[in-house]
Amino acid sequence: MQAQYSANKSLSFYFFHVFSLLLFAGFSNVYAQKLVWPDLKKVSHTKGRAANKNDLSLHRAAFVLKLKGVPAGVPIKMVIPQYAIHTDQATGVETPVVIIQAEHIRKFIAYGYLNLRTGAIKVTYPEEIKFLGIKKPQIKVFKNPLK
Repeated sequence: MQAQYSANKSLSFYFFHVFSLLLFAGFSNVYAQKLVWPDLKKVSHTKGRAANKNDLSLHRAAFVLKLKGVPAGVPIKMVIPQYAIHTDQATGVETPVVIIQAEHIRKFIAYGYLNLRTGAIKVTYPEEIKFLGIKKPQIKVFKNPLK
């Protein structure tokens, strides 16, 4: 009986350490993600015109601005696509992104972006974006995006 207990104890100890290592590997990826900025020539985007439903379905845009149900977005004259940092105002989390769309209706301004961590396409506003331009940024590691 003693030998069986020792074997089970050793096996449990082994599994605990393997599980801990796997868990740590997963969390270390969250705490320090190495970033490879994409080539902008390969990023789908919409520029020089208002986005439409087709652009949404092809992942070239994050939104279609409408006024009274009619598409009414006016493209903003700027370099698109371009690298940027999105800072969530609620959490302070900084995320590397590529701006894929920029439009306005009167004073309302919105940007569509590609989240480089998740691949999600989202919309944001001027106060949450820091433009970095078209040259690949030197920023390679973003630490602890959950803080």
